[in-house]
Amino acid sequence: MLRATITVILATAVAVLAFELPAAGQTTAPRTRTLQLDSRFTYSHTSGKIELATDKLSVGQLVVGHDVVDCIAVKSTTFECSFTETINGQGTLQAEGLQGSTNAPAAMAIVGGTGTYIGATGTITTSDENTSVEHYLLRYTLPNG
Repeated sequence: MLRATITVILATAVAVLAFELPAAGQTTAPRTRTLQLDSRFTYSHTSGKIELATDKLSVGQLVVGHDVVDCIAVKSTTFECSFTETINGQGTLQAEGLQGSTNAPAAMAIVGGTGTYIGATGTITTSDENTSVEHYLLRYTLPNG
């Protein structure tokens, strides 16, 4: 009787695990996610062709993190920039690309991340880059959904 009860319990546990876990070799399908952030300037320093800036990131009035942006002038109106978006308690998203010196939106590639965002790919689009509040639209995909 005890042996039959243990067998039933083990069979039930195996069935539950098989239902909840993907089959060996399968992963969950990647899906695109969207994050909309407001970026408020906090600091900037320029030295020669290099500019470093930091911003406070928020959703509405709720501060959710900060970023560090470093840019190198490659032409008088074009900069190669690296964005590190730190989201409190979640990790970072890293983006790189060209940005102009006008108020035109700029789209850059998301090239990875840490924490929740490990392996992220996608795009970040910035707008109003010379105003006190920029708007960032991040569209990213994680490798395992």
